[in-house]
Amino acid sequence: MTGAQETLRAPAGWNPQGVISAYFPAMADLCRAVQPEVQAIQASLDRDEARGLDTACLRQALRELRWRLEYTAHAEGFRANLNRIRTLAALPRPLSAGPDEEGSYGAGTSVWFLKLDASVDHFLAADFDGPPPRFLDRINDPDRLERYTSRASSSRAWQRRASTIAKSSTSPPPISFD
Repeated sequence: MTGAQETLRAPAGWNPQGVISAYFPAMADLCRAVQPEVQAIQASLDRDEARGLDTACLRQALRELRWRLEYTAHAEGFRANLNRIRTLAALPRPLSAGPDEEGSYGAGTSVWFLKLDASVDHFLAADFDGPPPRFLDRINDPDRLERYTSRASSSRAWQRRASTIAKSSTSPPPISFD
């Protein structure tokens, strides 16, 4: 370890949901409120998959919702994602997951690294001959990557609060999304 900054390690079995729930209870409330709706959409997707339909786009949107609930406290992003899910779920036939206008196979999500996760198998396929993806432009050179990571990094104040909450013996139960 270099410098004066101490690295805090999470205890075994620690889950960020408890900290997020304690510090941002509105996110836990949102999660509980949408559970029945999300479960109904998932059941519908299971039926569509059993009929041979491509459900990747809506599954990607649900994966983003789960990420937003479990790892962020961004209620506005959560609500926008939920509205996108509702729109996709109301379509008479599921949309294809890609490629979209940015060259991503993650059309169901708005988050670049979830788009990358959905796209990497396509990009690495021996027969891939598509154009270079544009959705990675925000991080595809060292200066852009540094700007992105500096904006995305946690503040020291948040780290101190998270550490205090994590050490507390009265952590709220984790949010259940399944």
